[in-house]
Amino acid sequence: MIDNVINIIEIRVGYIGVKQKGRISVDTKKFFEKPEDHSLIKAEIVKTYFVAWAKVMVNTLKKQRNKPDRILYLDLCAGMGRYDDGTPSTPILVIQEVLASRDLCEWVKIILNDNDKECADSLKEVLNGMPGLDRLRYKPVASQTETGDDVVALLQKRRMAPTFSFIDPFGYKVLSKNLFHSVIKDWGCDCVFLFNYRRINMDIAKKKWSKHRDSIFGRDRGNELVNNIQKAASKQEREKLVLSALEDALSEAGAKYMLTYRVKNRKSDRPSHYLVFITKDFLGYDIMKGIMYKRSTGGESAQRELGFDPRDRQLMFDLFPTEFITGELAESILAAFQGQELKMYDVYKAHSVGTLFIPSHYKDALLKLEEQGAITADPPAEKRPKKHGKPTFAEKVVVTFPSPKIDVE
Repeated sequence: MIDNVINIIEIRVGYIGVKQKGRISVDTKKFFEKPEDHSLIKAEIVKTYFVAWAKVMVNTLKKQRNKPDRILYLDLCAGMGRYDDGTPSTPILVIQEVLASRDLCEWVKIILNDNDKECADSLKEVLNGMPGLDRLRYKPVASQTETGDDVVALLQKRRMAPTFSFIDPFGYKVLSKNLFHSVIKDWGCDCVFLFNYRRINMDIAKKKWSKHRDSIFGRDRGNELVNNIQKAASKQEREKLVLSALEDALSEAGAKYMLTYRVKNRKSDRPSHYLVFITKDFLGYDIMKGIMYKRSTGGESAQRELGFDPRDRQLMFDLFPTEFITGELAESILAAFQGQELKMYDVYKAHSVGTLFIPSHYKDALLKLEEQGAITADPPAEKRPKKHGKPTFAEKVVVTFPSPKIDVE
């Protein structure tokens, strides 16, 4: 179990603490003065998904025999616990959510770590001052060690209880394909990590960075990526190449589904970093897409994306007018499922991966197609419940798509 790994980590803290000076850099100190908007949104996304994930895990495990007796929140770069202005950081927000639920108090174990001694010490102090921790079945664990190859090897060897991992390093050297595999390899294990695109983009072609590049992308893919980006015609093409290589590496690491939440710089359209979500389960993908979607800001309709632009406060869901949903999406659905009979949820599951659309878009599009007579539904609209005067389109509604027309000469 992961607990054994953490116990080993804690034993090693004394040695590593001596090896490292434990000095927080100037940039880190500045970061913890006051959270920027994108940091608040990042914490909100992680916290919201963790609660949704934890409830699914607990409800599922309650029905199983020989089940694990806990689920885990694992934060490998947990930070100081609070910003200087008193704002709680992500792990503290997660603990507060756990404390608010009797079920989660009984099931969740919180495991926090940071590479930096001063951060780890501050985090322990914040935890010691938190009220209500006695309600937790498992006391939160906070440690200080370097998340390197040794820790990854330990994680790889052990079967993990259902675990949601959050990896938010300063820079990128903690990240590796092996680390990603280690934290999602077992059932019920999902991960969110911060991918510092700005720093990686600056360093990706440097020879001295090759070790870290190979660790994230793999040697052959890393070399191919460097060759391709040197030929890239634009910054946008370069960014696509990096993300494509990352997606391929994550797929090799065991991720079946991936979502990227793009955070832009304040001074340009280029990204500062990405919040990346990986999972092996469509339900997790579906839940996280909805969470990221509701916290995404705007841009031109042709440039829709999950992400945050500090210069634009228009919410993503304002960018999908009805005519777009019932036009482009509806036509795509009709073309994809000709001659098939599927439940609404199966249409969404088969079609939505890699798009920005969420279930409500598919329900609206299918309802419009039904109104136009382009599809039939069982039960039909007149026999389904109504909401705001319109028929609903539940996930179990069966949709029959017309067969393709055959031209007869």
